[in-house]
Amino acid sequence: MPNSIYFTINGKTYSMPDYFSHAICATEILENCNKKTRSAIVDTPAYYLGAQGGDVFFAYNLTPNKNNLGKRLHSVNPQTLFFHLLQGNASYACGFATHYALDCTLHPIIYAYERQKRSPLTHAKLEADIGLYISRKFGVTRKILSKEGISASTFKVYDSIVKVFPEVTLCGVERCLKRHFAISRELFKHKRTRYITDYDLPSLSGCIDEAIAFGVECVEHIVCGTAPPELFSAPFTVEEEQNTLS
Repeated sequence: MPNSIYFTINGKTYSMPDYFSHAICATEILENCNKKTRSAIVDTPAYYLGAQGGDVFFAYNLTPNKNNLGKRLHSVNPQTLFFHLLQGNASYACGFATHYALDCTLHPIIYAYERQKRSPLTHAKLEADIGLYISRKFGVTRKILSKEGISASTFKVYDSIVKVFPEVTLCGVERCLKRHFAISRELFKHKRTRYITDYDLPSLSGCIDEAIAFGVECVEHIVCGTAPPELFSAPFTVEEEQNTLS
């Protein structure tokens, strides 16, 4: 799987949004938050796991249909989602807010490019290119969370996600996080070193800055225990219909 963001588990091949974009932007967002907000995010591994958002849970049950937990997390109404996440680990919820900020800002651009090209895996290829571009824009070395940090966050992640979907189990989350580490390790091992799409990536610089500024605003509200509708109303993806949780 060189130069790709595709992975194979149990003989099936999957793709996932770019890990590095979310990790690097989560760092930039945290650094741009005010001192009070930064000091409130005390659990760094949980924050960075949250920054991967629903992407982590594509590996929960490995079903490619609408019942996949990753897909479901991306289709939940954001206000409803964060209402529940605020009842779990605060650092994890803050990280998830950075994921939301990046997704709802950049996904419309990515889907527009995908519709223009109409070729297989265009979405995944552009997201990987954006991950490389973001690492170069901020001069940041791409890295992943340690196995120990992920493992130590198992119950914190479970305690947050179970508030959203009560059917989720602790064993299921533990298994999912182990898969997530295996996937991220492969992504790191084969991380992109050159661009493969024809997209004008420097044209995204201002949009990325806007996503980070938006993320700062979102995180600062989450730290205060609020998810106002004027911020948390855009869908994670432009193609998913939002579901309503009771």
